[in-house]
Amino acid sequence: MKHNLKIGLVSWLGGKNYGTTLQAFALYRFLEKNVGSVKILQKKKTFRMWLYKLKVWLHRSFREFYSLKKINAINCFIAKKFSFSIFSEKKFDTIICGSDQIWHPQHSTDFSLLKVFPSSIKKIAYASSFGVSSLPDSQKERYRNAFVEFSALSCREKTGCDLIQEEFSLHSTWVVDPTFLLTTDEWKNIGKESALKISNEDYILCYFVGSRLDYGELVEQVQKKYSIKKVVLLVYNKAQKKWPFEKIYDAGIEDFIALISNARLVCTDSFHAMAISVNLSKNFLMFMRFNSNEIGSQNSRIFDFMNRLGLESRIFSKKTFDNNELSETIDFLPVQEKLNVWRQESIDYLYKAIGA
Repeated sequence: MKHNLKIGLVSWLGGKNYGTTLQAFALYRFLEKNVGSVKILQKKKTFRMWLYKLKVWLHRSFREFYSLKKINAINCFIAKKFSFSIFSEKKFDTIICGSDQIWHPQHSTDFSLLKVFPSSIKKIAYASSFGVSSLPDSQKERYRNAFVEFSALSCREKTGCDLIQEEFSLHSTWVVDPTFLLTTDEWKNIGKESALKISNEDYILCYFVGSRLDYGELVEQVQKKYSIKKVVLLVYNKAQKKWPFEKIYDAGIEDFIALISNARLVCTDSFHAMAISVNLSKNFLMFMRFNSNEIGSQNSRIFDFMNRLGLESRIFSKKTFDNNELSETIDFLPVQEKLNVWRQESIDYLYKAIGA
C-alpha cells in the first residue's frame, strides 16, 4: 500500500561508475513505488561548485575522453528516472540518506550526514556506508553530532554497524544494498530498455573499477579454463584499452543490466556488478580490488555481504583457481532464500523508520 509521504533523498549518483547511479535509482524507485513522492535533494549551486564541475569536465575531456559517451548515457538515464529539488521544510516529511559510501571519512560532508537540515525533520539512514572499518579520531565528534539527530540508522555493512555501536553506542540495522530492494523482474525490465545489440554467443562480461595490472591476464586464464571464446569488456580506465577483448566504451545503465543478464559469466571487482549478478542469479567471479592490509581498503563490504549469503567461495584467488576449487556455476537456490529473508527484514526496517 502506497502512502502519500514526501521524501527527500540524499545520495550519490552520476559519474562513470555504474554502481553509484544504480544504488540511488533502486532506493528512489522503491520509495516512489511504495511510500510516496521522492525528490533527490541538491545543494544550492555556488560559484565554487560550478568551478569544480568545470574542472572535472576538463579533466575528463583531455584525460578520459573515452568515457565521455558513457557518462552522457548515464546522465540521460538520470534525467529520465529522477526528480530533483532544493530542500524546504514545507516540501518534505522525511529525509533519507543512502546508500553507497556517503559516510566515507574522505568524502562525507555535513550534507551527506544530514547535518545541514533542521533537527525538527525526521532523518533516516538507509544502507549508508563508511567504506572503512574505523574513523579518524579528528572526525569522530562530527559524526557523533550528526548521528544523534537520526531517528533510525542502518548500514550496508556489518562493519559499519559495529563501528557505530563501538564508537557512538548507537544501534544501527544491517540492511541490504538498495539494489536488492528491486525484484529480478524490475531489473530485467530496465535491461529491456537497452538498445544495445547483444549476440546469442556465450561471453564473459568484465567490469573492473580497479587498476590492478593482472586483471586482464587472469581473465584470459578464466576464459581458457571455462572454454568461453568471447570476452566483453566495459572499459573503465585507460590501461584497459590495451586488453585483448571486445570493448564497449559507451554503455549506459540499461546496457549494463542487459549485458549482465545475458552473460554466461561475470568477472568483476565492482560491488554493484556483483549485486546485480546475484539479483539476476548470474554466475560471477569476484576479484579483490584491494589487498587485505591496504590502507583505505574497501574489502569489508565484499566480505560482509558474501559471508552472509554463503558466497565466499566466489572470491577469486589464483590459488583456488589453479587448484580447480573455483567452479563456474553457483547454486543460487540457498543464496536467494537467505537474500529474501534479509530483503524483507530491510524493507520492514525502512517502513518502520519512515512510519509507513
